[in-house]
Amino acid sequence: MNIDTAWKLFVAMLACGAGVALSLKPWQVYHEQRERAQEAETRMEVSEANYAELRREQARRSSPLGREEMAREQDYLPRNERPLPSGP
Repeated sequence: MNIDTAWKLFVAMLACGAGVALSLKPWQVYHEQRERAQEAETRMEVSEANYAELRREQARRSSPLGREEMAREQDYLPRNERPLPSGP
């Protein structure tokens, strides 16, 4: 192996090493951004599920049947109803 070939091999290895070293930071940033995006997506899915539940509850409270169900859950009886006897 002559000096010229050794020198070219050294420069090529140095260039490869520099390329690898310089590419580490962008990959680290990429992974951090990916993780933050995944967390944001998870938070968004939870928020959408909460919103859907609130909309269902709002629809229930808005309907006459839903209002009656909620009133009965709180032991409300209309004037013309009598409570059922409990026990033997």
